[in-house]
Amino acid sequence: MAADILQDTALRAVHIWEKKELPPADQLSRWIYRVATNQARDQLRRQRRWRWIPWGDQMAVSPRDSSTLTACQIRDCLAQLKPRDAEALLLNLYAGWRYHEIAAAHGETEDAVRMRVARARKRFKLLYEMEGHDEATLVS
Repeated sequence: MAADILQDTALRAVHIWEKKELPPADQLSRWIYRVATNQARDQLRRQRRWRWIPWGDQMAVSPRDSSTLTACQIRDCLAQLKPRDAEALLLNLYAGWRYHEIAAAHGETEDAVRMRVARARKRFKLLYEMEGHDEATLVS
């Protein structure tokens, strides 16, 4: 999926470049980030449309494969967050972005991003605990 998003983003950038409509150089990285983010959201929307299809036993997770099971549970909890909250949380915790970097990419204040991440972290923890897990399983 990431390779598809990268390819779609590159194609969009080339298309815009050919039309000579690129943003100014100082805004180019933010523009590319925004295009990639939109491509990722579109991809996730397309996947959700097909989520209801019963795949049968071939897609069942073995109880022995706890890392896959945990990853699925994390994904499900993230899917219950508001998309912008989940995005900010992942950018901060997974990608290692600082609050000011997320703020610049989204056109928000650093304080707004800090609150968004805190709210997302609190909501994620609640959802994860409601699934019957504790925070320690995320670290292991």
